[in-house]
Amino acid sequence: DGCGFIPYDLLQQCFGKAAQLGVQVRIFAPTLGVFKGVLCAKKGIDKIQLFPSMRKVPPSQTCSDDWVALLVLRVYPSAGSLKMGKRLAGEKPPKLPEAKPLSPMIQMLWKTLGVPADLIDKLKKKARDEKAEHAFVVGVGDPTDSIPEKHIFVTGL
Repeated sequence: DGCGFIPYDLLQQCFGKAAQLGVQVRIFAPTLGVFKGVLCAKKGIDKIQLFPSMRKVPPSQTCSDDWVALLVLRVYPSAGSLKMGKRLAGEKPPKLPEAKPLSPMIQMLWKTLGVPADLIDKLKKKARDEKAEHAFVVGVGDPTDSIPEKHIFVTGL
């Protein structure tokens, strides 16, 4: 979960064409709490909409100052997302992303989910030695309310 909405016009005003889909954010507000997640662009709204699953820290019990700080960590689609989208669509992008080590967090998650240790070791070696042929995707809520339940839509394909 962790997906809210941001008015499409506000997103365009702040980021122009760089952000057509949304932004990954951290939001700090003494009277609201601390929020984290993705704000997906949505037409027809005039305020940022946050959902309970985005709140990671409750409102302050000692500070009632009325301010909000919005920290934008990533704009979507990112350059890497666009390259991966082209690969998934069958195009060959000019340069493939460099391989990155398989993070300890992912290894621990896979181990917890029952992935055999020898397979994790094999994937760890492959991730270190080859060009990336995989990607993590960012899921957001449907701002149109028209995608059927248990379905996905991948932009650009």
